[in-house]
Amino acid sequence: MKNILIVTDTTSGFTIEKAEKSEVYLLPLSVIVEKEEYKDLYEMSAPALYEHDRQRKNLTTSQPNLGYLLNTMGEWKEKNYEHIIVITLATTLSGTYQAIKMTAEELDITNITIIDSLLVGSPMMEASIQAVAMVKEGKSVAEIVENCQHIFSNTTTFALPETLDNLKRGGRITGAAAAMSNLLKIKPLLYLENQNGTVEKHSVHRTESSVFKTIIKEYLDKGIKKETHKFYLLHADAEEILQRFVLVMNDDFPEIEYEIINLPAVLTTHTGVGTFGIQSVLKRQ
Repeated sequence: MKNILIVTDTTSGFTIEKAEKSEVYLLPLSVIVEKEEYKDLYEMSAPALYEHDRQRKNLTTSQPNLGYLLNTMGEWKEKNYEHIIVITLATTLSGTYQAIKMTAEELDITNITIIDSLLVGSPMMEASIQAVAMVKEGKSVAEIVENCQHIFSNTTTFALPETLDNLKRGGRITGAAAAMSNLLKIKPLLYLENQNGTVEKHSVHRTESSVFKTIIKEYLDKGIKKETHKFYLLHADAEEILQRFVLVMNDDFPEIEYEIINLPAVLTTHTGVGTFGIQSVLKRQ
C-alpha cells in the first residue's frame, strides 16, 4: 500500500470519530464566537454552536488557525509521506485552500496536491473515504484526484433555512428582503452552485411540501438513482423537517442509501439553526 495521506477539513461533515475510523486527517476551521476563536469540532461541537446561534451571538468562521496549520503540516513533512492529498471547501467560501498552499510553500512541502472541491459538505467526506480506499488499492495520485473531481462535478446540493436572519447578518441579503420573507412566511430554497462554489437562490415557496416536491423533481430530472448515488441529509437541529422529508423521499427513492449528518459549522453560521439540507453524492462505481 502506498504511503499517501488523505486530508480534508471540518466543513466535510465528518465527526472526529468517523474521520479517525476512515483514516482521514481532519483539519478544523476556526469558529469565532463573540471574538473568541475555537477549533471546529475539537473545541466547538455542533450542539454548542446551535445554542450560541439561538442566543443570537456574533458568529463567524475562518480558515484554519495559521499557527496550528504550520505545526500540523510540519508534522506531515517529518513523516515523509509519498504524497499528501488535501481536499478543501470552495475557495469562494473560505481562504483555507490558499492558507494550506502558502503554508506548504513556507515549509517547502512539494509532495502535496490541494484540491478545491468548489463546494462544501458531504461530497468532500465521500471523496476522502473513496480516496483512502483507492490508496489501499495502489491507485495513483492522478487517479485519486480525477475521482474526487468526478464526485464534485456530479453533486447537487439544496438547503432550506428556517429563516433568512443569518444570511441578513452576514450581508448576503438585505434586511428588508429578510423581513419581507419572514412576514410572508416564504420558504426560500437555496442551492450550491458546483462550478463557482456560491450559494444561490433556487426558488421560493409557500409550503414545505412544495419545497420537497421541487427537490425531488430536480433529483429525478438529473437521473439520480440508488445504483449511482447516495443522499446525505444535513441538518442544524432540524430533525423533524428531516424526517418529514425522508417520508416524501421514500416514495420516489425507496431503496436509496442515505446518511444523516450535522450541518457543518461554516454553513450553520450563515444559514442558522433549523436549516435542512440534502446533497446527492456519486458512489464509487
